[in-house]
Amino acid sequence: TYANLMSQPENLLQIVSPNEKSIILRTAIENGGQAEYDFAFNQYKTTGDNSFLVAMCASKQVTVLSGLLEMLLDPNSGILRSDVNTVFNNVANNPIGNEIALDFLINRWDDIQNALGSVYFATWYRYVCTRQNTQAGLDKLIQLRDAHSVILGNSNSVKQGIQTVESNIQWVSLNLGEIGTWLAGNQPAKTISKVIRHQ
Repeated sequence: TYANLMSQPENLLQIVSPNEKSIILRTAIENGGQAEYDFAFNQYKTTGDNSFLVAMCASKQVTVLSGLLEMLLDPNSGILRSDVNTVFNNVANNPIGNEIALDFLINRWDDIQNALGSVYFATWYRYVCTRQNTQAGLDKLIQLRDAHSVILGNSNSVKQGIQTVESNIQWVSLNLGEIGTWLAGNQPAKTISKVIRHQ
C-alpha cells in the first residue's frame, strides 16, 4: 500500500483508509529504507500532514532518529516550529529513540535553548522518562535535573517524570524474573541459547 502511495501520492485518500493511515505509514518507515523516509518527509513538507512526520519518528535507524532531533535546531530544516514538540515526543517514545532523545537533551541543552528557548525543557524531560527503567537512567535524569535546577528543579512535569522512572524500576524489579521464566518456557531452545550466550 505504501509503495502504491509513493507512486500516486495525490491519491492518498483512495489508497489509504484514514483508520489505517498511521499504521501503514509507521510500518513502512519501520521496515523501509531511505526512499520511504524521503517520501514521507517530502509529503510532510508539501502537504503539511504531520502524520508523515510522526511516522518518520518510528524509524529503527539511529542515524534517522538523531537526524530528526538535529533538525529541530535548524529553522530551515523543513520541520515546522509547531511540530517540534511532536517530533521530540515521538522519538522519545520510540524504544530505540528514547536514549537518543535523552542524550540529545543532555548534550545539546545550550543549542536547544539558543534555537528554541527554554519552553520545551520540562515537557521533553517528562517525555524521556516514560521509557526509562534502570537505576543508571534515573541517575542520568537526576543529574540533568540538578545541573539545570533553575529550569527543571520545581517543575511538576519533572517530578512526575522521576516518579514514572522509579515506578518503572520497581515494576522491572518485581516482574523480570517471572517474565524471564515465562519466556524460557515458551521459546524454542535455539532462541533461548542465543539469548543466554549474549548475556
